[in-house]
Amino acid sequence: MNPISTFNALQMDSTGYDKSRTNAEVDRILFHLQYIVLPSFLVTLILASERNVLPRWTHSLFFFAFLVYLLYSFWAHESQHRTGYVWINYSMGSALGSCIFNTLHFLVLADPLEEYRHGGDDPRVGPNEFQWTKRMYWVWRAVISLRGVGWNCQAPGLSTARYTAPQTGRDRLKFCLSALQQSFFNLLLVDAVQTILQTAPFLRNFDTQPGSNDSIRSLPYLQRAVCVATWFLGGYAGIRFYYYAVAFVCVGSGYSEAGDWPKPFGSLKEAYSVRNFWGRTWHQFIRRFCISPGTKLAKALGVMPKSLTAVFIKLYTTFFVSALMHSLGDYMVGREYVGVSFGFFFLQPFAIMFEEVVKVTIRRHGLDASSTCQLSEHSKDHDSDRESLWSLRARFIKAIGYAWVAFWLSATAPLLIDPAMRAGFDREPIFPRSPIQSIVTAFTSQ
Repeated sequence: MNPISTFNALQMDSTGYDKSRTNAEVDRILFHLQYIVLPSFLVTLILASERNVLPRWTHSLFFFAFLVYLLYSFWAHESQHRTGYVWINYSMGSALGSCIFNTLHFLVLADPLEEYRHGGDDPRVGPNEFQWTKRMYWVWRAVISLRGVGWNCQAPGLSTARYTAPQTGRDRLKFCLSALQQSFFNLLLVDAVQTILQTAPFLRNFDTQPGSNDSIRSLPYLQRAVCVATWFLGGYAGIRFYYYAVAFVCVGSGYSEAGDWPKPFGSLKEAYSVRNFWGRTWHQFIRRFCISPGTKLAKALGVMPKSLTAVFIKLYTTFFVSALMHSLGDYMVGREYVGVSFGFFFLQPFAIMFEEVVKVTIRRHGLDASSTCQLSEHSKDHDSDRESLWSLRARFIKAIGYAWVAFWLSATAPLLIDPAMRAGFDREPIFPRSPIQSIVTAFTSQ
């Protein structure tokens, strides 16, 4: 069934209340409980069990059984897992992909009880020596902490210390108020993005029907860049909205501390290379389980850990896993969309490899920071002049980097955006009601 026709067929009652949307949201909650929360709990139960009860080799069997269960469930009851809303379907599929690879990481590729330590752990006592209930809680926190905040596996570049002590009630209240503010702001930002995509003059006559050959590549470059930036801004704001909403609940209830919730995204100032864009600026929620397959593969092949070969193996494997994960989101939208996300993510390491080649070339010509910043000790004035020259050169190189990243994303993002527009992502409401469009309607109807 075409998601757009499903969307157009939705019926509202006389008050404008969308029962179908409410049912879809309930289906999403139940889906997450069945395919995300329950498997994560079972992973916790398996890992927390004594090794003489469940030896390490049995963990791979459990992962295989989990995959068989998913294949049967989705093959036999495929239509039951779709809600008729492409945004909800895609988010459910992507979340399922995250759960699958996170489960693979914990049950097969890593040994968390041996490798992981939390900043609040007593260094004299390992998790294997904990009481079972404490070990369960310890493993659960490791499993659900996708960025490893507070752990020795914490993703680099996060705006928080590796371990923060418990905070006072005033600090907790301050964080909750800030989280509410961020949630509201990002809700409006998502709504503004969707309003732009639905009303932009250069997109109104865009043929987004299935089978159409129209592409945003046909737009003038500036319009295409605006379209790509708007789509990325929508994803950015949507993730931040849900992140701060969950953070508000967890910190407000006392389940976690404010320090457990660093900013979900890095600074745009760091996005002067494609590597930095994906490794520092964009969110790092899938970093751990995307990197671990490549690390394990390089080790299995006997490649030296820090060699160039190992770096490229991990680089390409990381984006390959990311492409597979997002392809599950495609599948949840519809079988005809399976793999449409794959090309965009699989192309990213080629840009990073190109950047590395450029860096090596620059270094060979003595233009990198380490060689050009060798200041002489004879004259303070001469030192000051060279420092100013290097600062100007560094800014110029960064400006070129920002332009390069913008060009690369605007060139490759149509691989992701074109099929998304055909599926109806830009025409379907992300939230049940649009605050901005409601205000506009209220003013224009007077």
